[in-house]
Amino acid sequence: IDTSQRLQVIFLFFLAGVFCFSVAFLNCFHLYLTFTNHTTLEQGRATHFTYGKDTDGFDLGYRRNAQQVFGAVTLHWFLPIGKGLGNGYDFPLRRSGGRDEGASLLPANDQLPASGDESDRV
Repeated sequence: IDTSQRLQVIFLFFLAGVFCFSVAFLNCFHLYLTFTNHTTLEQGRATHFTYGKDTDGFDLGYRRNAQQVFGAVTLHWFLPIGKGLGNGYDFPLRRSGGRDEGASLLPANDQLPASGDESDRV
């Protein structure tokens, strides 16, 4: 291999290393978010509840947080089958010990728009 080819191979290995590092960093960051039960928006600011601000309001412990996302069966976490717990609108809260399945971020007097109702969509 001549010098120009060697430089190209070195550059490609460097580029592949940077790409792998970036993907590994994003993977670790999203696992952290999953195990702390945060979204990318929530990790930067506290969520507002009826009892005030709480940065860890949805944190139920790493295992229950993972079950909320990946499902109750641990062996299925690494397979693309099954679904997470809950309905996507109501989430258990840490303050109630995780037992309050009816806790929602929607105000009590608000209801979700009916499907096909365009007036409430942003």
